[in-house]
Amino acid sequence: FGSSHFGSSLLLLDLRPIPPRLPYSTMASRATGVEGLVRGQKISVSNGRVFADGVEAAAGSEKMVPGWSLARNGFCLLTHQPMPVQQAIFEEFPGQFASSPFLFQFRGSEAEQVSADGAALVIAPDSPYALYYKHIAEAVKEAMPEAEYVVIGGHISFSAEVSQLKQVLVLLGFALKKTVAGLLTKLLPGCVPKEEAKPESKGAEKPARAIPPFGATQFLHVDISAEQGAEKLGQSINIAAASGTDSAGFKPLQQLRLPVEFLSSTSKQRRVVSVNMWRNLRAEASIKSDHLCVLDAQTVTEEELRAAKFKNYAIGGQEQYHIAQPKDQHRLVYFPDMVQSEILCFKQGAYDVCATPGAAAGQYAVTPAPEPHTNHIFHTSFADPMAPSDALPRKSVVCASVLVIMPETEARQS
Repeated sequence: FGSSHFGSSLLLLDLRPIPPRLPYSTMASRATGVEGLVRGQKISVSNGRVFADGVEAAAGSEKMVPGWSLARNGFCLLTHQPMPVQQAIFEEFPGQFASSPFLFQFRGSEAEQVSADGAALVIAPDSPYALYYKHIAEAVKEAMPEAEYVVIGGHISFSAEVSQLKQVLVLLGFALKKTVAGLLTKLLPGCVPKEEAKPESKGAEKPARAIPPFGATQFLHVDISAEQGAEKLGQSINIAAASGTDSAGFKPLQQLRLPVEFLSSTSKQRRVVSVNMWRNLRAEASIKSDHLCVLDAQTVTEEELRAAKFKNYAIGGQEQYHIAQPKDQHRLVYFPDMVQSEILCFKQGAYDVCATPGAAAGQYAVTPAPEPHTNHIFHTSFADPMAPSDALPRKSVVCASVLVIMPETEARQS
C-alpha cells in the first residue's frame, strides 16, 4: 500500500494473560492504567495522562502532554490541534495515496506546500486533503521543531465497525487485483492500456489511489523493519533506482524530490525520521474503547527488536517487527478519552542519508540510524473491558510513514 504498510491484523496473536502489578479497583484502574484485551487476552496498559503518583498531567504551553517525548520514549501526544476540514471528507475517501507525495517546507512554524522545483503551491479551497496534510505537517513541526521538510503520501482510516472478515476480503481483493493486472501485462501487453500522464495544476488535488477503511488492528507490531525501510527510502530518493523493486518485490510508488539537492556536498548527511500521525476521527465523542497503545522505547532492547523481525506474507512478504507476548518490563502506554483535537505521534523508523563515494550525482546511501529500538515503536489496538456499553465505535485516521527531513549536518567519519 505504497509507503504505508497495513494489513498486519490478519495474523493471530497468542498473548497469554499478564498479571496486574497492583490490585486495581475500577477507579484506580482508570487513573493509572487498565487491563486491556488483545484478541481476548489481557495486557497491562499504563495511562499516559497521569504521572506515576496518579496525578493527572495537564497539557502545557508546548501543546503536548508532558512526560513523553519522541527522543526518549519514541512517541508524544499533541494537544490543541483542531481538525481543519470536515469529518465527512474521510467518509468519502477513507484512505488514499497520491501519485506523488505532498511536500512541505516551513516559514517559521507555518507549513508551505512546495513543488520539487521549489515553487510555492497555493492550496485550492476544493483541495481538502492538501489542507489536512498541511495541518499534519505543522503538527509534526510541533513535535519535531528542527524539521526542515515534511513529506506526506496520504492517509488511511480505521473503524472498529469493520469486521476482521471484511478486512481479510479487502486485502485479498487488493492482492488479487495486483496479481491479475501483472499477469495481463505479461501475457497480453497490447490489451492493457497504459495510463496517460495528466498535467497537474498547481494547488490542485493530486490523483489518488483510494483505499477503504480498515478495522481496529489488534497486533503488537512495527510497520516496517529498519533494513527494508532504508531500502525503500533509498529507492525513493535515488534517481537511477526509480524503476527498481525492493527485496520484497515492492516497487516504490512515490519518488521523493526536494527543491534542492538532497545533500549539498559529499561531506554532509541528513537524518530522515518516519512517523505516524494518528487521531480520533469523531468530533462528537472521545475514544472509549479500541484505544491505540504504544510501547515505550525505554523498555525494549535492540536485541528484542531484532528478534521480533518477520516477513508478513499477508501484505506481500514485507518485513515487520512483532511481539507476541509483552514481557513484564515492557511498558505499554495509551491516552484514554482521546478527542479529535489530539494527535498521537510515534516513530516508525529513522535513517541516515549520506553520499556514496564514487557514485553518480543523485545517488545516496541510506542506512538505519543507530539504536533502532528507539525509532521503531510497537503499537496495537486493544479493547477496554471497562468501556461504557453505549460507547460509539472508535473511528480514527492516520497519516502513516510521514517523512520528516532534518537539516544537513556534517557526515560522521567511519
